[in-house]
Amino acid sequence: GVRSSVEYNDNVFIDADNEEDDIVAVLAPTLSVNTGDFRKRQAAYLSAAYTATASTYINDTADETLDHLLQAEGQLKKGKLTVPFTAQASRETGAFLDVGGRDTAISYRGRIELNYEATSKVSLGVAAEYSATDYSIFADFSRAIAEAYVSYQVTAKTSLGVAYRYSDSSTDGASSQKYQAALLRLNSSPGTKFSTVSEVGLAFSELGKGDRTDVIYRMGVAYQPTSKRRFALEAVREPNTSSFTVGSGVIRNGIQASYDQALGNRTRLKLTGGYQHKDYFAADEGIATDRQEDYLAFSALLAYDINAHWSAELFYSYANNDSNDPALGFDNQRVGMGLNWTY
Repeated sequence: GVRSSVEYNDNVFIDADNEEDDIVAVLAPTLSVNTGDFRKRQAAYLSAAYTATASTYINDTADETLDHLLQAEGQLKKGKLTVPFTAQASRETGAFLDVGGRDTAISYRGRIELNYEATSKVSLGVAAEYSATDYSIFADFSRAIAEAYVSYQVTAKTSLGVAYRYSDSSTDGASSQKYQAALLRLNSSPGTKFSTVSEVGLAFSELGKGDRTDVIYRMGVAYQPTSKRRFALEAVREPNTSSFTVGSGVIRNGIQASYDQALGNRTRLKLTGGYQHKDYFAADEGIATDRQEDYLAFSALLAYDINAHWSAELFYSYANNDSNDPALGFDNQRVGMGLNWTY
């Protein structure tokens, strides 16, 4: 497939004081290879894709970039054992919220899980995840996560589980930030149109400046009244570390909503919106930070299927970051149109 688009961006560098607007043309070919049960994803399968994204800036040609994304996911299945996995490597140039500016980041991410159905009602598993981001300007970041869980199928539509999670995050120039979490999980599908997933627990952090305890959670609700309409809502509270304020951590509270609607047989509308409150705290001795941010984002996409291979789209997005650090607050609007070809 190939995606092409042209957009107007009124703040390319998400800079509060020196806003630079530009017109950006994008050409992004993708090659994907799939085998096995990649559509239903119940049996074994493997999917891999590579995308190259070339961006041309009309006003400032120095901003031109060629980015890359290589990703793979799949699942091994033998008897009662299921092993899902994902892997991704990317080079991305753009504006990053945490660092409050434009940079180039090379990122790696991978996750593997082993799930075993001990009985018709009980399953248990372990998972490991690793991610790393190397910025050109800002501090590099990495995180490793290990998890073990047990799940019990209370009814055909409801499962209850407990989990233990260990996380170790590190940023160049700062001490690592570790936490252990005890979690309770509840997943339910009371009907064919409605489903919920939830996870809540306590995270016990070990930091250079001392220990702390935080409530963490992730909750999602999806409702699909018809085949042409779908609503989704997710709320999250989680700890992380910062590549901008080195030696600090951050608690992110966020909510994200989406609405998908088919308008006839060929036209689709997708609306997304979200809010995040980010509260930064000192994690190392000698670090002082009172950074707090309220981030609001909204996007709209209208797509039209010309035929089986071609589709056209119009899109708009708005983002606002209200920060008590004047250098990190910004407004950003993007509007454009695209043309896609798939085979």
